[in-house]
Amino acid sequence: MAGDLDDLRQLRVMDELAHLDFLRALRDALSGHSQREVARALGISQPAVCKLAATADSIGECRPGFSGASITEIIARYHADQLTREQVTFELGHWEYEPLRWEPSSVVDDFAPFEPGTWQEIDKALGNGQIDDDIYKAAYRTHFQRLKRRQSNANPA
Repeated sequence: MAGDLDDLRQLRVMDELAHLDFLRALRDALSGHSQREVARALGISQPAVCKLAATADSIGECRPGFSGASITEIIARYHADQLTREQVTFELGHWEYEPLRWEPSSVVDDFAPFEPGTWQEIDKALGNGQIDDDIYKAAYRTHFQRLKRRQSNANPA
């Protein structure tokens, strides 16, 4: 039974990723074709393409050199077997994370506000079982080694 639920969860993730890929491809197609042409190619109405285009405009592009527009998307692609362990570890280790907007020591962990784009997404993925300890630790090491190098280059002795 648990295997069935894991399979179901993976299928849902794969469906969400396929939809993101479809919307990005639609947005690209609309840059060179009219909505009417795209509607004809897809076998749907032009108003349906217009609605899809509005949704497509609201999603981000994959960052150059990365497999997604967000940390969550990259982790989802790994979870859906679209990325290897090495790829997800590399991408999570090289992502430019947003700084937290609150002081971690001033908030009880259970009540800390979740901030997308921060390292909290990695913590959440680890807690949800989407990545394992080895991926987490390797990404952490890479990320913070890069930060140290950047800081030492900015402040040469």
